[in-house]
Amino acid sequence: MLRSGTLTYSGTPIVADFEDLDLIEHMEAPRTFLTHFTFPFIPTEAKKGIPKIIFVSRNPKDVLVSYYHFLDNMVQTDFEGDFNFFMKFFLSEEFFVSGGSWFTYMKEWEDGRKLYPDMRILSIRYEDFKKDTINFLVKLADFLEVKRDNAFLKEVEKNITFEHLKEDHTKVAGESERWSVVNKQGRVPIYRKGKIGDWKNMFTVAQNEYFNAKFREKMAGYDLDFQYQ
Repeated sequence: MLRSGTLTYSGTPIVADFEDLDLIEHMEAPRTFLTHFTFPFIPTEAKKGIPKIIFVSRNPKDVLVSYYHFLDNMVQTDFEGDFNFFMKFFLSEEFFVSGGSWFTYMKEWEDGRKLYPDMRILSIRYEDFKKDTINFLVKLADFLEVKRDNAFLKEVEKNITFEHLKEDHTKVAGESERWSVVNKQGRVPIYRKGKIGDWKNMFTVAQNEYFNAKFREKMAGYDLDFQYQ
């Protein structure tokens, strides 16, 4: 919306992880695409600061709960088990989603920032963006070097609320034959609650203590501040 100057959200841009890279090569510039790549797989050009990177992260407890429900709503996944088992899986280096645990993923990016100081990267915490969307839209527009007036930014804010995007996703436009193998509606189940602190509805006291201990162990030496509620 910021780049096009329109209020129409056309869905997630090209997802580099699932597309032929030739498709990205032939996209019209300036290009926007999404990736879940771990830092070692980020192109050298990005590390040198040629393309811009918007890095979005979320507190790991809500990530864990969100991912558990995401996989539970898919008809074909590589995981079967209860939440307690999934938590231990998520915390292990065997986790299949991001080349290792969430912790390894985050540490690699933190190390990468120091190793490549020329990277042009804007870091956004999901929690901060949700609580103060308009302020972060201003930061995002500045980072993208696009000029949009406050009236337009306020309209964008309305159009990207979680509730609005979720409703839009339930319509026919959210369906795709490509994803019919993972969901009978052909709709990837990416919208559930979008709330901060929903982990409290899933974690037991013992699970929370276990998670906290693992966090301290795995993130020793890294100063990452997250909002958990």
